[in-house]
Amino acid sequence: MAGNRKWVRYGLREIASKGRRECMDQYRIDVSEELVRYIATELGSSSVVGLGMFPMAYV
Repeated sequence: MAGNRKWVRYGLREIASKGRRECMDQYRIDVSEELVRYIATELGSSSVVGLGMFPMAYV
């Protein structure tokens, strides 16, 4: 039974960790989108993808 309790505790920690990672990933995506908009505005261009600055394709 002790083995099962350890597994459950590990599982809960893993779930909490995954939640934090997903939250941070969403934050990074939001910040990246804002940065692309800012750079596009500063350069007077509607597309920054052609500059090869970001690995994501913005359409």
